[in-house]
Amino acid sequence: MRPSLTFSLFFLTTSLLFAQVPQTVVVEHFTNTRCSICASRNPGFYANLANQENTIHIAFHPSSPYPSCLLNEYNMSENDGRTNYYGLFGSTPDFVIQGNIISPSSNFSSPALFTPFQNQTTPVSIQIRHIISGSSVTLRATIITEAPNSLGNLRLFAGLKEDVLNYVAPNGENVHYDVFRDSYFSVDGTQVSLAESIGDSVVVTASLPLDASWDLNNISSLLILQQEDNKAVVQAAEFGLNEIPLSVSKNLALEYKVFPNPSNSVVNIVAPNNTFSNYEVYSALGNKLKEGMFVGQITFTVSDLPKGIYFLKIRQSNFEKVQRIFVY
Repeated sequence: MRPSLTFSLFFLTTSLLFAQVPQTVVVEHFTNTRCSICASRNPGFYANLANQENTIHIAFHPSSPYPSCLLNEYNMSENDGRTNYYGLFGSTPDFVIQGNIISPSSNFSSPALFTPFQNQTTPVSIQIRHIISGSSVTLRATIITEAPNSLGNLRLFAGLKEDVLNYVAPNGENVHYDVFRDSYFSVDGTQVSLAESIGDSVVVTASLPLDASWDLNNISSLLILQQEDNKAVVQAAEFGLNEIPLSVSKNLALEYKVFPNPSNSVVNIVAPNNTFSNYEVYSALGNKLKEGMFVGQITFTVSDLPKGIYFLKIRQSNFEKVQRIFVY
């Protein structure tokens, strides 16, 4: 019985390690400040949106069918470009949820609008970090592979949005939400390939100038990772420019490099800026197997460990990183 129990525990632990993460729902909203239909339908949608958990939103303002929209004129080419990305240019209001075009005849005020997209999971998570220097902002997006997948041909849209904008528009709308301002890449996104190993990540960086008229407490970055062929959203995230990360340690820990992974011989750890660190290796059942201290980098042996999944904990004075390593 003991071998069967051990195998069952290992199988369960492995399954949990490969568990997917909650998928954030993203709504792309195409509206216009001269559109009277938008003014009548948007309030019901916003009330509906306010009651949806784990859902984010961005509003684009195309120039058709109503030209001279002030929010379009701020960045006409990209507002129109993102609308054309979905083939929606020519009508407002329109909605795209998780890359799916919603029928204009839908009831935008009904919670059922979101039902098909709720409680979904994904093998990818996204972390956002900003570095503001002078009159520009640099985006650092970390895309983490959380579970096995066969995803390919992905594109990452990344843009800045103004969370709340007060403007008395010709159609009678006085408050506008999540107004698109600028994109870090082209409006159809930049190509991204996921890290192959579970727990590993790829980092995408880009910079944009900051408009002197913006209140940085009211500006956020919104990212959408989606499949290139059908535009289905894999994962999305948003983060305010002046928002403080919940865990500074988690962001700093991403600077550590661990390789090769998987391995059947040795594993290397390289620390940022030659910092003093220590490491510990734990079994899947929580038993400490190895530990040590180092400055800058270290190599430790895994050839003496049975094949399987282990936890590597790296610690420094003010943060720690925990990463899965695989021995084969």
